[in-house]
Amino acid sequence: MKNEQVHAIIGPQTSSQAKFVIELGGKAEVPIVSFSATSPTLSATQSKYFVRTAQDDSSQVKAIASIVQAYGWREIVPIYEDTEYGNGLVPFLLEAFQEIDTRVPYGSRIPLDFNDNQITRELNKLKAMQKSIFLVHMTAFLGSRLFLLAKDAGMMSEGYAWIVTDGLSALLDPVGYEDSMQGVLGVRPHIPASKKLESFKSRWRKNFITSKPQIKINELNLFGLWAYDTVWAIAMAVEKAGIVHSGYVKPNTSESTVDIAGLGKSEMGPRLLRSILSTRFQGLSGDFHLAGGEMEPIWPGDPTQQPKRLRIGVPLKTGFNEFIKVEWNPEDDKPVVSGFTPDVFRSVIFDAVVGDVTIIANRSSYVDFTLPYSESGIRMLVLTKRDERDNMWIFLKPLSLELWLTTGIAFIFTGLVVWVLEHRENKEFRGKPVQQLGTTLWFSFSTLFFAHREKVVNNWTRFVLIIWIFVVLIISQSYTASLASMLTVKRLQPTFVDVKEIRKECLLKEYDTPEEYHHALSIGIRKGGVAAIFDEIPYVKLFLAKAILKVTQDKHKMEEIERRNFGRETTCLDQASMETSGGLGLPSFGGLFIITGVASMSALLIYVTKFLYIHWPASTTMDQESSFHMRILELAKRFDREDPSAHHLNRAGSSVHPVPSVETVGASPDIDDAHGHSRTSIEGSGDIIVDQDHDNHAPGSGAANPEPPHTP
Repeated sequence: MKNEQVHAIIGPQTSSQAKFVIELGGKAEVPIVSFSATSPTLSATQSKYFVRTAQDDSSQVKAIASIVQAYGWREIVPIYEDTEYGNGLVPFLLEAFQEIDTRVPYGSRIPLDFNDNQITRELNKLKAMQKSIFLVHMTAFLGSRLFLLAKDAGMMSEGYAWIVTDGLSALLDPVGYEDSMQGVLGVRPHIPASKKLESFKSRWRKNFITSKPQIKINELNLFGLWAYDTVWAIAMAVEKAGIVHSGYVKPNTSESTVDIAGLGKSEMGPRLLRSILSTRFQGLSGDFHLAGGEMEPIWPGDPTQQPKRLRIGVPLKTGFNEFIKVEWNPEDDKPVVSGFTPDVFRSVIFDAVVGDVTIIANRSSYVDFTLPYSESGIRMLVLTKRDERDNMWIFLKPLSLELWLTTGIAFIFTGLVVWVLEHRENKEFRGKPVQQLGTTLWFSFSTLFFAHREKVVNNWTRFVLIIWIFVVLIISQSYTASLASMLTVKRLQPTFVDVKEIRKECLLKEYDTPEEYHHALSIGIRKGGVAAIFDEIPYVKLFLAKAILKVTQDKHKMEEIERRNFGRETTCLDQASMETSGGLGLPSFGGLFIITGVASMSALLIYVTKFLYIHWPASTTMDQESSFHMRILELAKRFDREDPSAHHLNRAGSSVHPVPSVETVGASPDIDDAHGHSRTSIEGSGDIIVDQDHDNHAPGSGAANPEPPHTP
């Protein structure tokens, strides 16, 4: 640039060198044209005077990721040289592997100055980490050494896999490396076959043999072809631009060979750059065409012609034309395909489309599927039973049979506990046996409606009733809520829920259209119809949308396509949501029954224990010779007697008209004991305690006749 005042430079060869030279080209406005600096960190966006007539290394990333994905490798270790060339590709590789869910647990970076021992130590480190899938991104100088050492380390045997980028695959001649690189998989840009290329190879060999017969002939590599096309491109650009030799504006006057600030600017540089970028021809490496200052990738990037025209097949299905509809154009006798599936195809531009085919395991073994664009699977469609609200016994359904029985037993048990606790102290629970039984049952079941009128006097009874009323409140409220739901919410119940039942009755038939589905289900099995329809979920949804229910869909793109082809649809209810509730079950209230049961039993045991503690010694002193059975009978008699100590608790609830004074003549205690009566005489009280134990009194017993009350 300084001494020769060049107007274009081809090179340099490596990415590290190019990074520095690109800066000089930008200052002097001299195009720097490189056919081998492929690092993605170099681009025309850094300097518009940098032109790359080779493909960017990042263009091979998707191909490498596809290979890794095809083999199903879930983990890979990149091995790359520690240079501008090696480091530049790593971020693109990591991003591509992340998209296919392949982990990169470790990256091995090899400096150029590593000797064989250092490289071997790094390989042994990878071997100790039990890594077996490697991607090598190196130049030929370092890569050839790496594979020779990997073979010596036993890492080129079965169980290991190696992929190399085009930096190795495009330069290393297989001859001489067969042993060390056996089984290595590489990627390289495609070079299309042409007569021009074959003619050049023939002339190359002939010229090489004539000029240097002692040197072994090597095949032309990719970078050599790119270099050849680059020289032709610049020559054509110079001729097209009409460039003649001219100097630099503001030439350098400094005698220093490194005086960058003193560089002038090429007069013809900008003009030559525009000519190079617009040059296009068919070279040895293919179509020479620069896009954005770089060589445009070959197909499947963005080509002008695809190598093969794709033929798309569509399935034909009788009925359900909303998915695929094929009509023949009478003018050119070609099919016109319309419907949901073609709309999806035109929206996403698949490489190929099969149609509305459900993805199942058997089909997946023969073809590859894209991501499903509709719900996949098979569903059973049946008629529903009549509404349960028409059932006259629906009031029994809120509770299960087990819960009804348990609740009834709990009512009776609680009533018996209350009777035991109140019998000796509360006159409400005394009297004839039939009357006591009725009172006990009435009291227990009246708590369900909180309508019991009998007063309780025992604190243990109050403890039992507090917990029992809490349980009754929860059960009654739950029953009310469940019954209200059954009577107000419409529930659907299928007529058939078991596929085995349908198979036993041999009810399976084949139908094609929604109209046939509807007719077969409507007439039922007794008139030649069917009990259920089995079909793929999209067709079931379409049938429901056309024949039964409609719902509003949102405005997303896929749902808008569905509405355009199918109309509004409904979601198919599953069995769990269709079946009528079986009512509240016992497990839901098990804890409540346990609590009230424990409370009742505890109160009963405490009361009985206290009674036995007081009366058991008295029963043993009456007759030392009496049997255990007789003692039990005696205790039963004592329990049936009214407890005299509790009379003061019953005065308010059992009193008759009060009088100013009362004179009581008591009967003989012996006679009272013989007849099992309790007699009370409370001084200073205006109440008369009426004996309700027996209708008749024993002879000799008497009660005071009160004086008539004085009138004011």
